[in-house]
Amino acid sequence: MDLNILGAIAPFIVLVDAIGMVGFTAVGFAPMVYNMVADSVMNQAGNAAAAATALYLAILFVLDYHLMPALLQVLLGVLLIGFFFSTVVLKGITYPWAPGLLCIALPIIYLGWLRAFIYKPGKVSPVEFLWPAGLTFSIAFAAIMFVWMVFIFGSGRTWSEETKIWITEENHEVFEYLWSNGTTTLNYTLHCSNSKNISHFSDEERATVLGACTSAANVWFLQWSGPFVLAFCNFVTSLFIFLFMHVSRKVVMINNTTAYNAPSPGSSTPGSGEANSLPYLRQIMKGSTLVIVLMLAAMYAAASYVSGSAVSLGSAVFCLGAIIIAATLGWMYVEIDPTQLKRLASEGKMAESMLKIIRSDWVRAVAVGCLNVLIPTFVVLDRARQYVRRARGTAQDPADKFTPTGRRVANECSTWNWCSILSKVLILGELFVALLLGMKATYVFFSWLNAVLGAANINFWVLTAVLFVIGLGMFLCPIVPGSAVYLFAGVVLGAQSQLPERPGFVVGVLAAVLMSSVAKHIACVGQYLIGYCAGQSVKVQQMVGVDQVGTRATEKILKQPGLSLGKVCILVAGPDFPTSMLCGILRLRIPQMLLGTTPVILVSIIPQVLVGALLTYQGAEADDDSSSIEAMISTAVTGFAAAAQAGATFLFTWRIMKTVEQDSEELSKPRPEHAAVAALTAKEADYRKAFSEVSKWDAMTCIQQTTVLWSVFAMLLSGFLIAADFMIVEKFCFRKFDITNNIKDPFELGGLDNNVINLVIVPVGWLALVVVLCAVVGHVSFLKMMSTSAMQRLNSPQLQEDDAPVQTIGKAGEPVGESAF
Repeated sequence: MDLNILGAIAPFIVLVDAIGMVGFTAVGFAPMVYNMVADSVMNQAGNAAAAATALYLAILFVLDYHLMPALLQVLLGVLLIGFFFSTVVLKGITYPWAPGLLCIALPIIYLGWLRAFIYKPGKVSPVEFLWPAGLTFSIAFAAIMFVWMVFIFGSGRTWSEETKIWITEENHEVFEYLWSNGTTTLNYTLHCSNSKNISHFSDEERATVLGACTSAANVWFLQWSGPFVLAFCNFVTSLFIFLFMHVSRKVVMINNTTAYNAPSPGSSTPGSGEANSLPYLRQIMKGSTLVIVLMLAAMYAAASYVSGSAVSLGSAVFCLGAIIIAATLGWMYVEIDPTQLKRLASEGKMAESMLKIIRSDWVRAVAVGCLNVLIPTFVVLDRARQYVRRARGTAQDPADKFTPTGRRVANECSTWNWCSILSKVLILGELFVALLLGMKATYVFFSWLNAVLGAANINFWVLTAVLFVIGLGMFLCPIVPGSAVYLFAGVVLGAQSQLPERPGFVVGVLAAVLMSSVAKHIACVGQYLIGYCAGQSVKVQQMVGVDQVGTRATEKILKQPGLSLGKVCILVAGPDFPTSMLCGILRLRIPQMLLGTTPVILVSIIPQVLVGALLTYQGAEADDDSSSIEAMISTAVTGFAAAAQAGATFLFTWRIMKTVEQDSEELSKPRPEHAAVAALTAKEADYRKAFSEVSKWDAMTCIQQTTVLWSVFAMLLSGFLIAADFMIVEKFCFRKFDITNNIKDPFELGGLDNNVINLVIVPVGWLALVVVLCAVVGHVSFLKMMSTSAMQRLNSPQLQEDDAPVQTIGKAGEPVGESAF
């Protein structure tokens, strides 16, 4: 192990962890810090600090931070860290998890800086660089856990009522800041530990007090559990680092040489160094892809599982996922030599498939949609950076509007099929908005249904049967997430089971689990039959890619008998409706499909039913409200369900990749049962060729270009607003509304003032929806225009004379083949 690398890595990680422990946990001075920022002026200062941080980042970019001397980079980096810490500290009451995320992100960013500028690939092997980092994170994990254990058991700060009272009293100014009516300030013992003490308050005051108690609980509970969270993140980071080290060592064994032996600078021949680096490059791409898939799955789970019962946790998972994805992409950028990607693609079907996916228009559309406003921001800042370089006399090409980096990006983007990419951006945006609105509409519908069923006061077992029918119907609706059905079953049966002369809470939970499990399995059969019928169409088979390697690899995994890991992960973690439909299209055996789906009972149904039931548990309301052990168990169970969902997605992605790598030759062979799909693809070749010609950007008319650009701009704008509304605490598009809320209640009590339309906040929420509608109309109009142009091209005499195409027109005069959109 290189002690110089250890000396460069360890102090920074230790320093950040020490700041996190001392400044943001109860082991240190967290109550004092949060009491200091418990002020409206401090909150506004936090907004200003966030804006200043963004401005400072832009200035560093324009002034070429990466080209500055190392010492100056360190000094400016320290100032940047100061900006970040100022922001998260000042906003700590609103976003109590932000300091923890920063303490996780900073070491990762620092490691990326070291790898990119100090210990560069080619000079230092990945093992030499990663070993000191992994060791430091492991030691930090052990040290933090030791300190926390000493604090808990040595100081008597175990989780107890006395500890809660102590830490809430330490945060007295936080409680006062969150609520005060002029004469009385918020007090944990008086207002939060027993809701009966605030029964004499008005409805509005009671709702405000309960909301303040929840906000305060988020602050002080994270102070107490902060060391564990920090230690756990160090542990997970070390696991990822050692995983990459394992990959590097595996490549060393394959080559019997160094893991990464790049060719010497200036060498014009590949040499052994390039050849030996290819296995490492392949493993890096596989590992990085799996990490990104894992984080995307975690973010999806945060939206579908967590957001229904723990909005703050969902936002934190979203931010953490974004940080890890950014770090992984940065690692890929540093470690992967772009000149070797083509060489790698020729080594096997697996690498070729991965590169094909990375370069596909769908991936590019995802990138455009996620970067959103950052794309025009980069264009403006890069041109400003080029202007500064011209002023300094350091511009390589003063006549160019962009820097060399910006020009490379622009040249690469100029080769993209922007017509296809922008249309796919619209499709993805429409899916995102449809799923989000579907989820919110589902919660509102379930809330109304919960109130109706509660007022009906029908027999408990009759109610269970009614819920079974309702759940079955909701499962067959594509936009309804299964987690919402499980959560609703837990809420209704959990609440009803606690009424007088009812079977009790435990029986209610068991009944909800049994009912949800049976409904899930029957719904899978229904979804399967829908897919089976749809699969009679050759066009549907073509759309799902039954003749493609990836789909065939998935089919091979799903056809494995019993409870094989890959099969179970696909059936459990895949989206409910599309996964079962795919099984029908592929003609899988129904009993084997149901057997592979059964573990969903443990992974999703039991956790989500329990979460819903705990939301109605009377002990939580009577004894300890938001800070009760039941509420914390609910959050923990929700986190477990989301983690299981993300882990299963990770595993089945890995299994599919492994299957493609091992059996690509077999999976690529033509099959008789797919001959019709191949024939349809060949039949549509002429239309697709014509469409590709008219969809070139230079070939499009001004109206077509304007229509698609306007539609994409509208979709990205509305998507940005809706995503920001989901992430931040202060809602401005959609009101926070849970299944346990009542539509008839006023806004102050979490209701919708007896009008479901009030779910949308005026004016920003309606503006976002109107803009989405305009984007959809523009998208449909654009597709019609492009389809007309393609047909005109296909029927043009010049094209028929040159290529003699076979015209493929459907019954209604439309082309049989669909566009690439």
